Amino acid sequence: MKTEITFEKLFELVPVVNNWFATTPFAPKTKLGYALIKFTKKIQPQMDLYESERENANIDFCLTGEDKGILYEITKDAKGGEIKSYKYTPENKKKLLKRHAEIKSDWMNKKIEVESYFATELPDGLTEEQTDVFRGIVIDPEHEIYR
Repeated sequence: MKTEITFEKLFELVPVVNNWFATTPFAPKTKLGYALIKFTKKIQPQMDLYESERENANIDFCLTGEDKGILYEITKDAKGGEIKSYKYTPENKKKLLKRHAEIKSDWMNKKIEVESYFATELPDGLTEEQTDVFRGIVIDPEHEIYR
């Protein structure tokens, strides 16, 4: 069965999925975890297109040096990974934020169709918010949840 989902729903779903995996040590070993991993792999190419469009806007509005190309700073995150931060003039930063808002608005109503894969068993401890967000994506809408 195919499920049609809007990016608005995906933007709501992604942080909930990330939070559930981050706070539930056994998550990847559950049937729900398997279903979520399978689902996120299917939507990743579309999410990459969205991120690519945002990154192109970052580059379009950032400062450049005549001999240095694009100007950016590299900082470290908490885990030691590199974070590239572009530099902007105040005016271009405003333009960039406006462009990011336009990109998000453009993508919000776009729909993608993915093959449904519902978890056949749900772990204990799912919150009402998680259940609501996952329902119809990896939890069968007909599945009764007992609390």
